[in-house]
Amino acid sequence: MRIAAPEVEIVAPRDDREIAAYAALAHASFGTEIPDIGYLRPHALTRVATENGRVLAGAMGIPVPQFFGGRAVPSACVSAVCVAPEARGRGIAGRLMAELVRGLRDEHGAAAVSLWTPSVGLYRRWGWGTIATPCRWVLPAAQLREFRRTTAPGLGIVEGVHAFQQEEARAWNGPVRRPAWWWEWKRATAPATTYHLTDTSGEVTGYLTATTAPVKPWGHDMFVHELAARDRQSLHTLIGFLGEHASQVQDIHLGPTATPVLSGLLDHLSQFSARARTWYPWMLALVDPVEAVRARGWDEDLDVDLVLSVADPQGRTTGYRLSVHGGAGRLETTGDNPDVELTSGHLAAWYAGAFGSPARMRVVGVRGRPAALRRLSRTTDDREPWLPDTF
Repeated sequence: MRIAAPEVEIVAPRDDREIAAYAALAHASFGTEIPDIGYLRPHALTRVATENGRVLAGAMGIPVPQFFGGRAVPSACVSAVCVAPEARGRGIAGRLMAELVRGLRDEHGAAAVSLWTPSVGLYRRWGWGTIATPCRWVLPAAQLREFRRTTAPGLGIVEGVHAFQQEEARAWNGPVRRPAWWWEWKRATAPATTYHLTDTSGEVTGYLTATTAPVKPWGHDMFVHELAARDRQSLHTLIGFLGEHASQVQDIHLGPTATPVLSGLLDHLSQFSARARTWYPWMLALVDPVEAVRARGWDEDLDVDLVLSVADPQGRTTGYRLSVHGGAGRLETTGDNPDVELTSGHLAAWYAGAFGSPARMRVVGVRGRPAALRRLSRTTDDREPWLPDTF
């Protein structure tokens, strides 16, 4: 039985005491993995749940565009969602997230909102869609020596690395268009060493960021947090460079946000000895579907008209006509009979290119004629989903 909590207020933090209480609650919930709330506060929308002067829960939303279809869509990233253990089961988290998302949409113009979370079922009930479940790959450092490099990476972030990262981000669905402060935040709160590759003209062709940690009985493990490359040769060079640390490094841990193409490199190893471990899923909600479709990039060769019936978490359905022509997309309400029936979570997954095929759409519960499902899946299958940013 759920207990109503009308006495709980969802508000912006009113003073430093409430911010400190929220930060302490977040640290107790997540430990050292929690972002620096004090650093993010000037760049984020923050909401806390209070009762009788005590902070019971909190969450932050970072307004920042994300690339979908090659264009930067007004979006936001949700971070540090936490509820005190003794306050759980009272519906506080749902109210907190509803208020945060409303503020991100109405005050900051966000059309889509992302988060990393292990609480998949909870967010699915609130209308979010699961976009990707990445893996952490662990490989013996010595084995990566098999990837021969043709040049040596340089140390540090040089001019061109930031521009290279953003250009590569456009090729996927989901990466953040990082503002300048984002890079400073990462350097200040999670120091890592950066290595870069350049071609003969000085143009950046790849980079990686990594840290090391001691392991028993000897040596270190290396943890790769970011890895991006323009082409196969650059990627092999960076992987081979990691292998050259084998005299001191036992294992290379390739983070879940490093690059989604690493699994395709494993068949180049003479012996498969990689270990994979899933990480938190990336989930997405379209909080303004009409604006999300308008702002997204679309293939100029698409010529699609489909009627969609979208069910929200309360069971209410809205009819939309999806029109994609000449590189522009529109979503308008309609009362026409639907070609495809789906939920708001399915709509978010389709938007990010997460379905990939009509077969997968049918398995997760999207309904429609085969021809309609094929046409819908083709509208967003030109880019794979990937979120290389943590928050």
